[in-house]
Amino acid sequence: MAEAPTHVIDIESEIRCPADKMYDLLKNHLTQLPVVFPDIYKSATVLAGDGKSLGSVRRWTYLIHHTSDELLEVIEKLIEVDDENMSLTLSAVGGDVLKMHKQFDVKVTITPKEMGAWSNGTLYL
Repeated sequence: MAEAPTHVIDIESEIRCPADKMYDLLKNHLTQLPVVFPDIYKSATVLAGDGKSLGSVRRWTYLIHHTSDELLEVIEKLIEVDDENMSLTLSAVGGDVLKMHKQFDVKVTITPKEMGAWSNGTLYL
């Protein structure tokens, strides 16, 4: 992360798929997000690197709310990968989020549970 955040927000969501499959999607197959979640993600592309290694730069366009038609874009850099803990840390380097926040970093950890998984996200703003 570039500098000390002024706000830290924790988000937890239940996922109805195996943890390893969700982590694999987020890490290795980001460009498939619009296929898997078409109501939210409208595009996902790799701009630099292979999309899954440190330093890779990826662009997403997405809807913030299911009821909105406004697309937002984030260009993010993969800054940390922890396969053992199924965790990715991403830092925004461009896009709409940096118009709203000076800094926008997120750490996503996928945690297995008996039936599916938990997605734990921490936003650093």
